[in-house]
Parts: sequence; C-alpha cells; structure tokens
Amino acid sequence: MTTIPKPQGVNAYLTNKKYDNILKVLPATMERVEIIFLQAGDGMLKIEYGFNERMYIPDSMRINAVDELLQKKKIKGVIETVPTLRANQVWFDPTVLNINKLIDEITEIEDNLPPVADLVLHSRQVRLPIAFEDNVTKDFIKYYVDHQRAESPYINEDYGNMDYVAQYNGLNGKQDIKDIVLNSTYYNSGHGFWPGGAFWWNMDPRVQLYVPKYNPPRMRTHEGAVGMGGPCLYIYSTPSGGGYQLFGRTIPIFQFSLKHPQYKDYDSPLLFRVADRLSFYEVDEEEILYGYEHIHNQTDYKYDIDYEGEIVVKDFIEWYHSPQIQEEAAAFKKKQAEAVAVTPKP
Repeated sequence: MTTIPKPQGVNAYLTNKKYDNILKVLPATMERVEIIFLQAGDGMLKIEYGFNERMYIPDSMRINAVDELLQKKKIKGVIETVPTLRANQVWFDPTVLNINKLIDEITEIEDNLPPVADLVLHSRQVRLPIAFEDNVTKDFIKYYVDHQRAESPYINEDYGNMDYVAQYNGLNGKQDIKDIVLNSTYYNSGHGFWPGGAFWWNMDPRVQLYVPKYNPPRMRTHEGAVGMGGPCLYIYSTPSGGGYQLFGRTIPIFQFSLKHPQYKDYDSPLLFRVADRLSFYEVDEEEILYGYEHIHNQTDYKYDIDYEGEIVVKDFIEWYHSPQIQEEAAAFKKKQAEAVAVTPKP
C-alpha cells in the first residue's frame, strides 16, 4: 500500500481567525485529507481538500471524480462547478437549494466514493504544436518593456523569459526548458481565470518547474501564449492581461463563434475538458499561423486528440511514489531551491 505524505504548507485557517466561514468538516481518512465546506457567498459553496496546501495531483483526480458524480445527480439549483487542484466551488441558487442540503449531497458522494487508487478516469490526450519565443510573443514582451517596466530580471535582451525560468530552476538554459516542456505530460485540474483557460500541472515530479509571475502584470497578452506562473502552465485563450512567464505560442484553444467543427460539434467554445492530459511538439512560427487561419477562418484544421484515453490512478500513484522517482524529484527540488535563493526576484 502506498503511503501518501502528509501535506506541507501554510494552514490559512490558523493564520486568519478574524472570521469563520467553515460550515462543516469531514475528517481525514486513510484515503483522503480533510474536506472543508466553506460559505463563499450567498450562492457559492467552496469545498477545500486539506487544511494545509499541497500540490498532489491525485487530490485533483479525486475532486474531478466527485465533481463528475455531482453533475450526474442533476441537483435542482446547482448552476455550475469550478474544480481546481485542491478545491471545488459550486455556484447554486440559494432560493432553490439550501446550502446544507447541497453539503449533504456532496458528503453522500464522498462517503460512497471508492479509494482514489481504484479510480479509472476518462482522460483525453491532447497534443498541441508550440513555437518557442516566436515573433508575436517577443512583440508583446517588447511592448511590456516599452510601456510598463523597462528593466526586469525576467526579460532578456532578446525579449524572452525562458532564460530566467531556467535560472530560477537551476537549469543550464532555455534548451533545458524546451526539453522539459516537450517531454512532459500535463494534467488539467479545471478551468478558470479566463474563459477557455485551463490549469495544467506537470505529472512528473522530477521536472516540476516553478517561477514567479511578472511584477507588474502585463497589460497585453496575445491569444495562444503559453506561459508559466508558480508551478502552473497556462495557455491564454484570448487576448488579455496576464503575468505568467512566456515560453511561446500555440494554436487557438477557444472559439466563441463555434465555427470550427471541434467547437460546433460539442456546442462549446472550450477545447479542453477537465482531466485532459496535454503534451506539446515543437514547430516553426509559420505552422502556428497556419493553425490560426485554418481554425478561425477556413475551419478545416484537425486537432490531435485521443478521445479514448484514460488514467488508471493506481498505476500513476505507484509510479509517482516509487523510490527512484521520489529520489530524482528530491534532487531536482534541492537544485531548484538553491537556484531560487540566488536568483533575482521580480
């Protein structure tokens, strides 16, 4: 049996006692951490997993499984859910559904859920092209330099961020960053921040990059920009502001018009689904521009998606906690911590 490490991090509930919005706590078991139900507004219920923060992808897999079962219940009054890495937020109509009734419904799902290691999650495999440090990305970084912050430790003389990401993680240079991005698989814990966006987490603990965000954030970021903030990889679905360190650009992942069959057939402007896995392959800038033309205008671009993929959670947990993987992950984190200590902060 795999021993799951206890969470490490700040317990926000011990550091802020000005008010208490906790409605109910399900105690920790051998299979999961505590589950905390919090009032998050008249029509919002937040469910957090664990009093202490931790980045542990099987927590997200459990949350996604519970969320799927909650959706299947079709509870009258539930409007939308927003699952994340270690929490879920439920938007509901309080004139239709009592919050305590909602908590009872979720508790029932939790009480009857199999151990997370016994779950098999439907998980599409999405492959996207990426052009590193393309001209569009550089132009937007240059705009930041010209209009917001002329000098910063995270932008090099060629208007790129990858050298800084490498330095912050104790790596040799941008090629190391490319190799990690191209050889990693990322897990989607859920959508948020901006329509069409998804939060991607590297499934391999041996190469979990971490980097601080821009300070101040950019006023402008282009559609398809691929970047990282903290340990999270993100693709900007539309032009917007943003603060993630930028790697390059990929093809469209959001289409409000639903013109392309990928979006029209699913009646959704979102390319991604919760629990998707994502990987990248490198292309030149011309292929990215081709993607924009043939997705938004000609609508004949074919996305590379394996719709029948799945994650056997037991296999992933056993691999994740195997001695070799944990030893190599610890070595990477040690080198990363040493680099963080001497790298200029934003």
